[in-house]
Amino acid sequence: MIRTSKHYTKFSNTNKLNKLELFINEYKRVTQIFTDYIWKNGYSWKDKDNKTQTFDLSKNQLELPRWLDKKIIKDSNVDTFLIGRALKCCLTQVS
Repeated sequence: MIRTSKHYTKFSNTNKLNKLELFINEYKRVTQIFTDYIWKNGYSWKDKDNKTQTFDLSKNQLELPRWLDKKIIKDSNVDTFLIGRALKCCLTQVS
């Protein structure tokens, strides 16, 4: 299984570079929306022992799980052209 690949933009045309820049800017914007949502609303999840854990700034509980639930995408009401895979990558980076 190939997990990474390198892509060079040295010889890309202007249109492809513009689309890449648009994607990167949208990715940053959506990641910031998810981050703001979690910081404002907190986050709860069940750990491996089925105990409820919580991320809450007001209580100084600052731990997050490795992966966040995709329901944050719906709850944050983000309006974007990014597809599900990119949105899930955003959530992983936020955590």
